[in-house]
Amino acid sequence: MDKNLNVVRSVQNRPLTLADKILLSHLDDPATTGMVRGQTYVQLRPDRVILQDVLGQTAMLQFMQTRRTTTAVPTSVHCDHLIQARVEGSLDLTESLAENDEVYNFLRTASAKYGVGFWSPGAGIIHQVAFENYAYPGEMMLGTDSHTPMGGGLGSISVGVGGADAVEVMAGLPWEVLYPRFIGVRLTGKMSGWTAPKDVILYLAGELSVSGGTNAIIEYFGPGAASISATGKATITNMGAELGATTSVFPYDERMARYLRSTRRGDLAELADKYRHLLTADSECEANPDQYYDRIVEINLSELEPHLVGPHSPDRARPISQMAAELKEDAGLVDSISAALIGSCTNSSYEDMSRSADVAEQAKARGLKSAVPFMVTPGSEQVRATIERDGQMRSLTDIDATVLANACGPCIGQWRRAGESVGNPNTIVTSYNRNFPARNDGQPSTMNLIGSPEIVTALAIGGRLSFNPLTDTLTAADGSEFRLDPPAEAPEVPPADFEEGRSFYQAPPDDGSAIELTVSPDSERIQLLEPWPAWDGNDFTDMPALLKAKGKTTTDSISPAGVWLRFRGHLDRFSDNMFMGAINAYTDEAGKGLNVVTGETGQGFSRIARNYKAQGVKWVAIGDFNYGEGSSREHAALSPRLLGGAAVIARSFARIHESNLKKQGLLALTFTDPDDYELNSEPDFPKVYGAFDSPREECGVIAVYSPDESASRLTFFGLFALQHRGQESAGIASNTGDGIAVHAEMGLVSQVFREADFAPLSGELAIGHTRYSTTGSSELCNAQPLVVDGPAGTLALANNGNIINALQLKEQLEDERGCSFVSTTDTEVIANMAVNAAGTSWEERIFQCMRRLEGAFSLVGLTSDSVIAARDPLGIRPLCLGKRGDGWIVASESCALDNLGAEFVREIEPGEVVVIDADGLRSAIWPGVREGKSRALCVFELIYFSRPDSSLDGHLVHSRRQEMGAELAREHPVDADLVIGIPDSSTAAAVGYALESGIPFTEGLIKNRYVGRTFIEPEQRLRDLGVRQKFNTLGEVIKGRRIVVVDDSIVRGTTTPHVVNLLRKAGAAEVHMRVCAPPIRHPCFMGVDMASRRELLAANNTVPEIQQIIGADSLGYLSVKGLMKVVGGQEGGFCDACFTGNYPVPVQLDLDKLTLEKSRH
Repeated sequence: MDKNLNVVRSVQNRPLTLADKILLSHLDDPATTGMVRGQTYVQLRPDRVILQDVLGQTAMLQFMQTRRTTTAVPTSVHCDHLIQARVEGSLDLTESLAENDEVYNFLRTASAKYGVGFWSPGAGIIHQVAFENYAYPGEMMLGTDSHTPMGGGLGSISVGVGGADAVEVMAGLPWEVLYPRFIGVRLTGKMSGWTAPKDVILYLAGELSVSGGTNAIIEYFGPGAASISATGKATITNMGAELGATTSVFPYDERMARYLRSTRRGDLAELADKYRHLLTADSECEANPDQYYDRIVEINLSELEPHLVGPHSPDRARPISQMAAELKEDAGLVDSISAALIGSCTNSSYEDMSRSADVAEQAKARGLKSAVPFMVTPGSEQVRATIERDGQMRSLTDIDATVLANACGPCIGQWRRAGESVGNPNTIVTSYNRNFPARNDGQPSTMNLIGSPEIVTALAIGGRLSFNPLTDTLTAADGSEFRLDPPAEAPEVPPADFEEGRSFYQAPPDDGSAIELTVSPDSERIQLLEPWPAWDGNDFTDMPALLKAKGKTTTDSISPAGVWLRFRGHLDRFSDNMFMGAINAYTDEAGKGLNVVTGETGQGFSRIARNYKAQGVKWVAIGDFNYGEGSSREHAALSPRLLGGAAVIARSFARIHESNLKKQGLLALTFTDPDDYELNSEPDFPKVYGAFDSPREECGVIAVYSPDESASRLTFFGLFALQHRGQESAGIASNTGDGIAVHAEMGLVSQVFREADFAPLSGELAIGHTRYSTTGSSELCNAQPLVVDGPAGTLALANNGNIINALQLKEQLEDERGCSFVSTTDTEVIANMAVNAAGTSWEERIFQCMRRLEGAFSLVGLTSDSVIAARDPLGIRPLCLGKRGDGWIVASESCALDNLGAEFVREIEPGEVVVIDADGLRSAIWPGVREGKSRALCVFELIYFSRPDSSLDGHLVHSRRQEMGAELAREHPVDADLVIGIPDSSTAAAVGYALESGIPFTEGLIKNRYVGRTFIEPEQRLRDLGVRQKFNTLGEVIKGRRIVVVDDSIVRGTTTPHVVNLLRKAGAAEVHMRVCAPPIRHPCFMGVDMASRRELLAANNTVPEIQQIIGADSLGYLSVKGLMKVVGGQEGGFCDACFTGNYPVPVQLDLDKLTLEKSRH
């Protein structure tokens, strides 16, 4: 931490808050700069992951797909959620062990196999156990539960995340998160009397609301902070989740050191004392907090009153002194209390139990017991054993308290409650952390008001919500009136240290690789996960709105817990509860809606969604403000994805749920104007068009001959440099000497390959491919290289391009050669043509193919003893040759050669076939090239596709783009203050515009480079849809300025209006759009995914109309003449068909990228 912060301070010379210090010291790259709070995504390296037994099931199921043998960071599983409160702790635990045996065995076995610590049922609640064992100052911990921030009570940045986030960290990937804003809470004074740490967070909830902390860290400081015990601090940070905060944290102090020593971690306390300067904010931050925090809240602990919050929302707060008056005014509240519950992870500390026991002893001394059913949930076995030893438990049971199991129990809805009829309005009081409708007992009519454990204990004795223990009296058994005294100040840790109690922890073996982990296909509790089907590349149109969620829509509403918890490991069975608790604004009914296909009304949402899915109908959900608030349960995203959902469109999202949606491949979209929510009516069919607003290149290819080192490893590193050309799948084929071995999967290069994958890929010859589909859908069968056999032998082939007569060629191969096809991509067509072609050499066979292929291609192939490279006769797709030692490399771009330390030799010529083997390199050019056909390199390679550090036609792409910007400035000058580029592809052009015009260039837009990764969705594109359009503005730079925005192109026109609107909202005085490509009016059929004229903005609108559509003050496109002047194409040499309609070969204007798919049926 100290080392990393030294690096941070060398690049960021400013005072740091405590949250800054912990976050920045965990950066994947401590030298990262340019972070903007609330705008920039950062990559962090957490120290630990904790999983509870419900979300831990899906987390472990996802981790199984990573192919790792152990977790990359320390990880533990905690069995706390599945234990249902029924009678009392020991009996409930025994029944839970029997009922959940299959789940516990799965988690226990998986933990042992993958090196994960296992806390068996009875150990306690995940957050309390983690606080006692794993939390420490300066740490970063992730947990699959929204109340993980409890670790902030010990100075840890502990964050609740979805399972996919946790799995990525477990697999060794960094955690990507929006760098949060900071809310500073300055504490002064000292609590006394009935006031408890719980009242700090209850008061703050009323101040900030349930969404006021979204994408923010709440950092406490000030002289009052040191007066609160470590466990009191933990209560406060635990409930920061109810404000939507990313997490909450306190600075290190002696109270934390005392707790660490009491929990057998004195060595950590000594270390923290030594580095105290790292574990507190810099003095400047506390002296001038307004300069370093985005918002400041002042709380005087000496003046703070005990509070109650609720019902139905943790931000409905008031001092207890106002409760009686509110009861008189609000007829919906019920004064009589039906049950009181204390404990849970939030409030089961030794201090809490001692203060509650003090109140109970006062009642017992006057002959009183609890007036209502009264339950106590110890947070852990350590707490339970200690309060049993020291007498607090006896004090509570003497007034008829029932001690429940060391588990979550009623706090999360695991409560088989007796004595309350369904639908009967009733009041319960708890010291829990969450009180949404139906949260605790499954009954929406139950109203939960939350207070401190000592206040709840007093209310249990009083029996009425209107009872104020600070002022009201009770009647003793002898008829006398008395008032409860404030509980005495209690020790925060036991004088005799904690009693450990029974041992529930099972450490994993040193090597669990031999452990067998099986799941029965007939199980209703556990279901192995399958990869999501990949996106087909088409827009989402005419999607029915499954529901329009009205008002507060929590993850409890989307994915109810309670009786459904038993199915959490079986996604299909669990998804029967989807949206069961959500209020449908169309009908004001919970959980039901209209099936627009069948016309049936009053149908459950899960049933409707399954019907839509069976008919191939995608659907969308409409959400209100702060959609998805509450717990971190990712099932609220998993179930909609499983049942065919494509998007959620909401007024706003809760942080964790928005991340979960994206991780599972659902679009998380917001209304540009939140009031547009009101315009949606039933039936409505939202459309999501043109989720990508840039042209999309489909593939990168590479071939390697390396006699001195592993060709497959070199291919792997080369594919990294070509990743920008395709992100759906990646693959490598290698000649092992015994044949051709292939490893290809869906996903990014870094996901597809692990160390173990290279052992079968031995040999000195290899080819590689990274794909984005323009023919054939995004499916594993289309991942390349593809291997085919034929009379000429075995050939592995990978292609970058598009063959427009592929269907006719495929049908001929089927009819004349009896070929069968397993994929739906034209690459397999070319490969079958090659292995069935006449000729004595591969050059001759490829020439035979060239005679019949129409379109664009850059091929790399692998045979038993050679690698082959071929470029189409028009040179539409790029291909270059490099030399590395005694070996050769062919790649789509020269940046791949640079990445491998190879020397650029030349570009492969149009119509050239190159064969490389142990005898060297030989090449030939197809004679048909000389039959009057000119070269037609795709000009978009220079505008957008190729990396700026690649060279084409002997020129650096970066230089060409800068020249385009200069020409654009000459053609379309404007009087403005600043030039900015759309990051990242337009930066060079924006610099060129600025240099030519004399207008200063600056960075005004920050691109969210967040790329969600999950091992249960192997392709990235669908997740990117929701974030790739999003940019954030540097408001201080933009405000009041006249801005020139330079973009590389406008295709569909979906992103550009969003950018213009962002700049307007940031205060731009004027926004002038300048585009480095001419208007795109014609589809491309040569390997770029813009094959439909109806999608193209400029094909259907004039330039003035486009200016109006995008909302710019002016709009200027680079002319075709100007573009050709820059690239040197005045006399031909480039394909500009997308601008001019002049195609280098005849094309079918309604060509379908899924032609080969449809030919199957």
